[in-house]
Amino acid sequence: MTSPPSSADIRTLFGAGPSAGIDFHQGQVLTWNPSDNTSTVRVLGTVLNDLPVLSSGAVLLGVGDSVGILKIKSQYFILGRVSTVQQGLRPRSARLDPTTFTVSGATYTGSAPVLTDVYIGPSRSCIMWLGATISLHGANGTGLTRSGFASVEITGNSGIPASTFESFGSVPSLTVGPGTNATTYSSGVVPVTAVDGLYEGLHTFTMKYRNASPDPGTSATFLNASLTVLPI
Repeated sequence: MTSPPSSADIRTLFGAGPSAGIDFHQGQVLTWNPSDNTSTVRVLGTVLNDLPVLSSGAVLLGVGDSVGILKIKSQYFILGRVSTVQQGLRPRSARLDPTTFTVSGATYTGSAPVLTDVYIGPSRSCIMWLGATISLHGANGTGLTRSGFASVEITGNSGIPASTFESFGSVPSLTVGPGTNATTYSSGVVPVTAVDGLYEGLHTFTMKYRNASPDPGTSATFLNASLTVLPI
């Protein structure tokens, strides 16, 4: 069973220490011209143009391929296509307990639980299980319904905002009527595929929270949050 090399592995291969300015990343090929090797590649959410290729022979890459990226100081190089052995189902999970996030705004925010270095394979698919205890506070009797939502932001070789999954209707949420405060535990199962913009490569999954309330002075509190990601 193998796994994608880390930056430390690559630095060791080159005989360099952590301060040598050598790092390894994975990128996603967005465009590729085989006649002259011109390209656009997304690396850590940034699109880079026409990276040099460290290869002495023909380079066979295509749109959507996952590639190894070597960074030496400020210069990036394409090492070649990343090929992986099928590793089966390996769930990654994290739990946030008893830390709480209290959110008053309608924009997704938060930084935990977080799962790093989650490898998504060629199927470009995974399943997320997430849950949290949600409390809505500050009802002021304005006659407006209020809601709180927990979702997941995916970064790394893909860039999928947390708002994407709220529209699926399966993320943890709590909705209360006018002038009401309430607390409940809510959970959800969310499939993510290439259709949602998920690419092959290394990713970070971070839970985010928002208070979807038009009432001023209200807030939503999230605690005992849990997140599990199963690449498939």
